[in-house]
Amino acid sequence: MAAGFESPKATVHVGDGFKFLEAYKNEFDVIITDSSDPQGPAEALFQKAYFELLHGALKVHFTCRDSE
Repeated sequence: MAAGFESPKATVHVGDGFKFLEAYKNEFDVIITDSSDPQGPAEALFQKAYFELLHGALKVHFTCRDSE
């Protein structure tokens, strides 16, 4: 999979998912979230507010995938 990072068709963003997604509406065909365990700092990535941001950032025909 790491070889895919070199593809001109892919863009990888590393950072605060909440801040990033707030800036994008109806922009993405695919969002892949590589999250941690649903405890501690990553707990918010498993709550409704994060999924609402994901939904808003995706185009009408979309795919949402957690890498777990």
